[in-house]
Amino acid sequence: MIKIQIYGVNLMVEDALGIAALGADHVGFDVWPHDDTSLRRARAAVKCLPASVLSVALPRSIELEDIIKVARQVRPDVVMTSARLLEGPEDEAAYALTQVRRGVRDRGLMIGVAVRLAHREPHWKPLELARRFEAYGDFLCLDTMIGNRIGETGQVHDWRVSRRIVEECDKPVILAGGLNSENVTQALEIVRPWGVDACTSLDLHPGKKDLTEVEAFIHRIRRWEGGNDLPCPLPSLSLQ
Repeated sequence: MIKIQIYGVNLMVEDALGIAALGADHVGFDVWPHDDTSLRRARAAVKCLPASVLSVALPRSIELEDIIKVARQVRPDVVMTSARLLEGPEDEAAYALTQVRRGVRDRGLMIGVAVRLAHREPHWKPLELARRFEAYGDFLCLDTMIGNRIGETGQVHDWRVSRRIVEECDKPVILAGGLNSENVTQALEIVRPWGVDACTSLDLHPGKKDLTEVEAFIHRIRRWEGGNDLPCPLPSLSLQ
């Protein structure tokens, strides 16, 4: 089954429980390491989730001590690193990921990779980064980069690049960036990821999810898996 990650659940424990009840596999939170309220809310959300649902925390920092602080104080199932961590010199990124891998200890590690918008010629740097750094993590998450902004753009990126990352990397790939109930099945057909992530398209306002939209998003994916949206069956997906 396609893994479904609902991200940006930052304000309400009730939302985390509601999203889990609707069938999400991962529930994700932004966490500000120096904000006690953010840390407290994230801890509460992690504790409330059933064991069948993975909690994913994204520290809003690329400082090593901040990422490790979130891992140890919030104790999510998975810690996600910002794609910005890979945008600098490769030796610095490798050092940072080595330290993060050690620091998160028994937590899973999801590595963010930024993919730019589609142009006539694909921009292949994200593929190079994914191949170079996948060994440090347990998952890859591909999100949209516009200018210097990464994530929460509400726009899809170049799925040709994402498809190549899925094909050429061994770690499970979660596709993020502008996905909603209207375009997610097209994304699944083109990219064939292990999982998908939605955030801004499901918001009533930042951090507060519209559970009706969450339900529609999840339902559309499960219908696609059953072949109900397709004129003929697609080849079986190869999922871990």
